[in-house]
Amino acid sequence: MHVTPDGLDAVMKDWDANGELMPQRHYASLAAFIRICDELEPHLSPGALAPRLAEWIAAIEGARGFLAEWRNIGTVFQPLKAAPLFNAASIAREAWRGPQTGPVRQLSFIHDTKLRRIAERDYATLQEALRLRTPKVALVFAGCVVEAILVDLLETEQKRLETIDIKKASKSLAGKIENRRKSLELPNEWELVDMIAMCGPNGLNILDATNVTAATLSRIERNLVHPNVERQETAELSYSDAVIAAGVAEKVVEAAQSFRAQTQAGAAL
Repeated sequence: MHVTPDGLDAVMKDWDANGELMPQRHYASLAAFIRICDELEPHLSPGALAPRLAEWIAAIEGARGFLAEWRNIGTVFQPLKAAPLFNAASIAREAWRGPQTGPVRQLSFIHDTKLRRIAERDYATLQEALRLRTPKVALVFAGCVVEAILVDLLETEQKRLETIDIKKASKSLAGKIENRRKSLELPNEWELVDMIAMCGPNGLNILDATNVTAATLSRIERNLVHPNVERQETAELSYSDAVIAAGVAEKVVEAAQSFRAQTQAGAAL
C-alpha cells in the first residue's frame, strides 16, 4: 500500500485540533490514522524524525491504546485529545522523504537539519533509481546528494575559507568573486564545480585528488540529463553511468563523514 502524509489530512478533516475524540464517533478515522502512520514510518527521514521521535511514538501509541481499550472493555475512561495527533501529522509532513522505497542512509554529519533531510531523501531516491535502472534519475539525485553535503561543509567552515588562497583553489570562483557575481559568504550560490574545487586539496582539503576527479566526472555526467547534451554524445546513458554516479556520491559521503569525525576528535582534545 502506497500512502503519503496527505492521507492523514483526509482522515482528520472532521477533527478539531483543540478538541477531543471519542470511539463512538471517531473509531474508523482513528484506526485509519494509525494505519497510515504505520505505513509512513519506514519512509520518514531518521534525521528529521529523531528530535521529535518521543512525541511521534507517544501520539501513535496513545491512539492505538485508546482504541484497544474500547475494543477490550467496551468503554474508555476519558476522551482522546486531538492535539498530539495533529502534531504527529505535522511531524510526518516534515520528515516525509517522498514515495521512494530505497533504504534511508543516516547522514548525521550534515549540520544543517533541512539539508540533512533533503540529502537523506535524495540518497534514498538515488538507491531506488539504481534498483529500477533509471540512469537519468540516478545522475540527478547523486548530484543533489553531493551538492547538499558540500554546501553544508562550506557553510560551516567559513572561517577556514577566509584563510584559503581562492585563486589557487578555484580560479573560476576567484574571478566570479572579483567581479562580484559570487560571494565567499554564500557558497550555496556557487556552481558545483567551484564547490568541489574549494573542498579539494587546495581548498579545505576535505576531498582528496581522487575524490575531486570523481566528483568532477559526476558533475559532467549530470549535464547529460539535458536532452540536447545527451543527443550530442556518441553513447547513450546506461546503467553503468548510474552506478558510477552513486559511487561518487558514496565517496563524498565517506570523505565528509571522516572529516567531521576528525574535527570532533580534535575538538575533544
